[in-house]
Amino acid sequence: MVGKDATETMEVIEFTPGRSYVLGAESCGCRYRAELTVAPSGNGTDVSIRFRGTPLTFMSKVMSAVMAPMMSGMLRKCLDGDLADIKKYVEKRQTAKTDA
Repeated sequence: MVGKDATETMEVIEFTPGRSYVLGAESCGCRYRAELTVAPSGNGTDVSIRFRGTPLTFMSKVMSAVMAPMMSGMLRKCLDGDLADIKKYVEKRQTAKTDA
């Protein structure tokens, strides 16, 4: 983030086998929630990620208002990268199954 490494440890707070999971964390005065869902679509599967950060303290609310426009682009890039990694992994496994 902004030229520095940033790591958050998130925990599974909801899990619906074969459909979705939700990760959550609280850090630096904010509550984070990331939900990944899968749904059948034609001959494949749609995978989506929704992320929400909720400021909890006065300072995090101020920082959120100031930083949100800049952070949203970086967050979008990270989430798109996560989806691309999932796609690559699933396609690799599918290729391995058909080759076996």
